[in-house]
Amino acid sequence: MDLVAALLLIGLGQGLLLAGLLVVRRDLRRASTLFLATLIGAVTLSGLEDAALRFGWLDQAPAVAGAGLLLIPLIGPCLRGHVAAIFNPAWRLQRRDWPWITATVTAGLAALLFLIQPAPTRLAILSDRAGASDPGVVTAALSLVTVHLLSAMLIAAALVLSLREVRFRSRDLRPGDPLAGRLVWLRGLLVLIGVSWLAYLCSLVAGLMPGIDTAPFDALAGVVQVAALYALGLLGLAQPDRMLPPPGEMLAAILAPTRPKYGRAALPEADRSELAATITRVMEQDRLYRDPLLNLSRLAEAVGASPNDVSQTLNTAFGIGYHDYVARLRVAAAQEILRDPARQDSLMDVLLEAGFNSKSVFNAAFKRETGMTPSAYRASVRQPSDAPPPGGCPTP
Repeated sequence: MDLVAALLLIGLGQGLLLAGLLVVRRDLRRASTLFLATLIGAVTLSGLEDAALRFGWLDQAPAVAGAGLLLIPLIGPCLRGHVAAIFNPAWRLQRRDWPWITATVTAGLAALLFLIQPAPTRLAILSDRAGASDPGVVTAALSLVTVHLLSAMLIAAALVLSLREVRFRSRDLRPGDPLAGRLVWLRGLLVLIGVSWLAYLCSLVAGLMPGIDTAPFDALAGVVQVAALYALGLLGLAQPDRMLPPPGEMLAAILAPTRPKYGRAALPEADRSELAATITRVMEQDRLYRDPLLNLSRLAEAVGASPNDVSQTLNTAFGIGYHDYVARLRVAAAQEILRDPARQDSLMDVLLEAGFNSKSVFNAAFKRETGMTPSAYRASVRQPSDAPPPGGCPTP
């Protein structure tokens, strides 16, 4: 048995396991998780073709030769989408994302052009046995090169943009910042994808150079791919909120029925007062509001209560809903920074430190709470006689 092919099959199982765990975790169903699961699935399944070639399976089913090409163009956009959605849980497709879509669709069309060529020709090209007289060989070869070149460019662009964003977010990171754990995850993920991309690029360049034996480069790319998948699993174990639930809860997380969003039982007054004090401590003293990924479920987990109880407590004890409560805390934190004459932070730095992840959301929340834009507020508080009273948060 070919050792590299065997390793690829093992890596395939590892990748499918990781992607499956991300899909079945109900508490992680968001855009960033969908991008990550698709990324792992695309990397894993695209490697199946190499293993199938080495084992000779495609000789028995040549019709599926090249099917993995449809997945390779997804790797770069999914990596970029995962990083963007990590920092902005409310991520939505925007106009600036169209270049990614255009390049991905173009690569996908090139993959389809390859797939409509005669099966024997596709198999011959993939196994380096094609001859100049084979029907459709020129079209198939050009479409194959187009897919790989566009995919390599997409991955490179995703790596560069993502590394820049991670570096920007890492500036002024303070001890205990909730964002630190996500940055560790993203740095590890980007390193693994970057190393895999280099091996993939070496294999691609070797295939384009006449007279070079591509087998060693293909084997290297396969080994690196398997190593990256295993390292990704280990990184996920070190970052359980990104990948795996605790071992004792894994089966329950898969089999447990979906719970209703809200329960019916009201929280007793004494318990509600205690929970209100805990929420205040966690949010205002521990500054959990600075976590850009904070949501009601995460807050409930932090205070050891159900989301329904937290929602009830916020409405009854604080007189405010969850989203308004968090926004008010973040605006108050931003006001504190803007009032400090020693701080000359840009508005982007201010909103990130306060826990916002979108400039438009920051501006809307700030104006709703203060009646002013952040820029106007900073200008006014530098004039003591005209300074508005500082913002604050409701207390139970």
